[in-house]
Amino acid sequence: IIAIDTRYRVFTIKYDVGLLEKHVPPSRVQPLGSGHIKSDYVRGDRVRANWQSCGTWCLGRIVAVNAEERTFDVQYDDGEVEPQVAAHSLQPVDESDAKAELACSAQLPFACSLVGKAQPANVSSRGSWYNT
Repeated sequence: IIAIDTRYRVFTIKYDVGLLEKHVPPSRVQPLGSGHIKSDYVRGDRVRANWQSCGTWCLGRIVAVNAEERTFDVQYDDGEVEPQVAAHSLQPVDESDAKAELACSAQLPFACSLVGKAQPANVSSRGSWYNT
């Protein structure tokens, strides 16, 4: 996934095989397997978080660790804070990757700087799944 249009709630996807597909609905995108979910985040860690679990992945930072609930409070780059985000809704982000993503996303008309962990997607709804 290289972009999300939050107005129409669709994705733009670039596949490993070089294809580009626009206006992909969330129903045609599946998250990668949960074989390894990082859960040892600490305050200050840079993350990509699934905003309100709606499929919109935004850059932010861990601002609180809720040990009893095993959740995290995330402050997104736009300033909004989302409390009690589960570990499966977070992805670690390298600080240098985040800077590059912010530079790219500044040119896009989207609410969040979404950017690219590979996710399988159903190409043109034909049943062919590829990593993006």
